[in-house]
Amino acid sequence: MNEKTETLTLDDLIQRGVAIREKRIAEERARIAAEERAREIGRDKDARTIRDLLPSSLADYAQIDVLSWQHAYVHVRQIFPRAGSVKIYAAKDRSGQWALCGYEATNPSGYYLSLPTLEEAVAYASGALEI
Repeated sequence: MNEKTETLTLDDLIQRGVAIREKRIAEERARIAAEERAREIGRDKDARTIRDLLPSSLADYAQIDVLSWQHAYVHVRQIFPRAGSVKIYAAKDRSGQWALCGYEATNPSGYYLSLPTLEEAVAYASGALEI
């Protein structure tokens, strides 16, 4: 038998161990980055879906914050000059579809109110509805 065995020094073993560790760290970082990209794509898709639920007149002013896979806030500010703002809660229902489910408005004077419909929230925020 003519087997040739390789003799490694301690430095060689350390270098190989370091290389293996660096490779594992790079793979873990790549996996984490891919997962974050997938989450960001999901958030963007959810934000587009929620924006489609809004009336087109409000969609241009909406800032959508998808908090989790199931909850989101929609902030609509400055609908009219010197107007208040509207905060809309969005949530997924049991079938997995996004729905607008709560409306809060702040009028131009700074008073806050929770309202049952989006139309009332917009009217209150614009100052057209006084309660």
